[in-house]
Amino acid sequence: MEREYYESGALKKEIPCENGKIHGTLRVYRESGELEQEISYRSGHPDGVATFYYPGGAKQREIFFAGGQILSSAEYNPDGTPDETGKHLKNAADL
Repeated sequence: MEREYYESGALKKEIPCENGKIHGTLRVYRESGELEQEISYRSGHPDGVATFYYPGGAKQREIFFAGGQILSSAEYNPDGTPDETGKHLKNAADL
């Protein structure tokens, strides 16, 4: 597990590695300590679910991956209701 820190000393990222590639759940934190992102990886590629959070902890976005390719995505409003504006990602580069 690799870790990155803000200049303040607060944890910024937890990066699980296996054989030099990201493998497992990568977590990114705000400087306040709140979870900002969780992304599942397998052998260096997003695989499974990526979840992004608003400040305060409400879910902002979910992206479902298989083999590094996006299967589907969903956006949420800060109150937790689905965002129907239609912004859906087409590839991992849009993250």
